[in-house]
Amino acid sequence: MPPSTYELPDGKRLFATSRRVKDRAYTLAMAYRLTGDERFSMRAWDELLAAANFKDWNPSHYLDTAEMTHGFAIGYDWLYDAWTPEQLTTLRNAIKNLGLNTALPLYRKKQAFVILTNNWNPVCNGGIGMGALAIADEESALADEILTGALKSIPRALAQYGPDGAWNEGPGYLLELYHQLRRHLLRRARICPWH
Repeated sequence: MPPSTYELPDGKRLFATSRRVKDRAYTLAMAYRLTGDERFSMRAWDELLAAANFKDWNPSHYLDTAEMTHGFAIGYDWLYDAWTPEQLTTLRNAIKNLGLNTALPLYRKKQAFVILTNNWNPVCNGGIGMGALAIADEESALADEILTGALKSIPRALAQYGPDGAWNEGPGYLLELYHQLRRHLLRRARICPWH
């Protein structure tokens, strides 16, 4: 199966590609961590390198950017010891330039997903937050600003749980919200100095 390519099938969304890259990053990184078989890390590299060379991660439909950043965070973090310094730089630059730097103005101006109360809020904050956590050691000021913005934004969506604990977009999106918050908050609690 070849690496993903930059495709907007409806002329608007890269979402299917972003999800595919994210899913492959999880699968290949986990397979490598469980087996130590370098075929999995090499295939993950092919996937991530292809997406790192995309012209953008389609920030006009921000879910695409957030999901891609999420996938890169997993690939960077879970395979960190498998990468060469040059590979780490490539992945870190992609997370920073194609992911975090596109979110920063949105946090600063309180625009787009930052002020939404629907599923875009936790999905985008979760994906971008994971990217910030992944490269926080090397890009601490950027990570700090991103994580501070995300932690201020997420309560907007959490307010939608009231008054009865249900999610106004239905159970499918509720499950997605749980997954995003769990990943984001658990990673933050384990490795991040922003308490």
